[in-house]
Amino acid sequence: MAINFLKFPMFLSPLFIFLISITVKIDSSIIFAHGFFFKCFLQIFHTFSWHYVIYYTTPSVFLAMQFVIVRIFLIQWVKAIPAAFRYGF
Repeated sequence: MAINFLKFPMFLSPLFIFLISITVKIDSSIIFAHGFFFKCFLQIFHTFSWHYVIYYTTPSVFLAMQFVIVRIFLIQWVKAIPAAFRYGF
């Protein structure tokens, strides 16, 4: 069954998490990953103060969200491994 990505929230997509982690690892800079994915988003805010509030708070919030989602996926995988061996792949 194919997933309709237009209805599926992009920030919950494992592909999105994978792209973010690859970007962060290649450049080893959270600001680069933040700037790469939020460049168009930041251009909407022309106000000086709002621009900098969003620019400096988004990476930390986004990184925290990434770790939470990855942790949830890891917990689900660890729980699924014994069942996979028990019932076969």
